[in-house]
Amino acid sequence: MKMKRWLDPYSSVLDKLALIMDLIILNICFLLSSVLLFTVGAALSAMYCTAYKLNDRSVNSVCKTFFAAFWDNLKRSTLVWVGVVLAGALVAVDILYIMQHCIPLYHPLGLAMLLVALLLGIVLTYAFPILARFDCPLKNLLSTCFSLFVLHLPTSLAAIAVNCLPLLLLWFVPRLFI
Repeated sequence: MKMKRWLDPYSSVLDKLALIMDLIILNICFLLSSVLLFTVGAALSAMYCTAYKLNDRSVNSVCKTFFAAFWDNLKRSTLVWVGVVLAGALVAVDILYIMQHCIPLYHPLGLAMLLVALLLGIVLTYAFPILARFDCPLKNLLSTCFSLFVLHLPTSLAAIAVNCLPLLLLWFVPRLFI
């Protein structure tokens, strides 16, 4: 009797397994569309858009939904992604310069780079989910990101920390990635 309920196509166990499979397919679509590094922003936005629709249960095909969202968000997300990558490269070069010249991080230059890195973390945490959910012009995007950061400060700091964890592990424990 219990076995019949467990194998029922509408059981909660099979529903959860189907969701896990949809998330695996979504991640494969993300990885395939992120091969070209300048399309990572559009792939992130498409992944968030598809995840929102999976949560609302309004998805028939994960791949079709993902690639439709990918093409819808390509221009705006790519512009944001290229800006973030360029700013991140500038911060990385400046931090390497600071470290090579033994300048302490509490020096004004070091503090400025940490502030810019925090601003990049804010944009990376909020920009792509906002682009996936709303039709927001790019000039309003940054103010929306910073407003959400201030309104949800503890959660935002935790999200930025989780987002930075792979980079910190790569920096301090590179053997994990070999």
